Amino acid sequence: MPDETPKKTPRRRPTKKADPTSQYMEFIERFGLPTALLVAACYFGFTQIVAPISKSYQEAIQGVAETSAELEKAIEENNREDSERVKIIQEAIRSLEAKIDIALRKAEK
Repeated sequence: MPDETPKKTPRRRPTKKADPTSQYMEFIERFGLPTALLVAACYFGFTQIVAPISKSYQEAIQGVAETSAELEKAIEENNREDSERVKIIQEAIRSLEAKIDIALRKAEK
């Protein structure tokens, strides 16, 4: 059996001062037009669609987080104010109950 090892084809390396068009043509020759179109579509999709959407989504999330923090502070302040109001109302109720008790005792006599 003869030794049939696949021959290695040397890779073509672009010259240092190659223009972009020749580099693109070399890429297409090497990997084929469908692969080149797929790479171009992925690049366009990422830079024109995915990146702007993710940036605006990230900004929206930051806005929601800031709003949430502000709302939390407002709710805590509201709870404190409500607690103070409830205490005042409870004191007023106790005072009224005391006055009613006094008035009932006087009415019984």
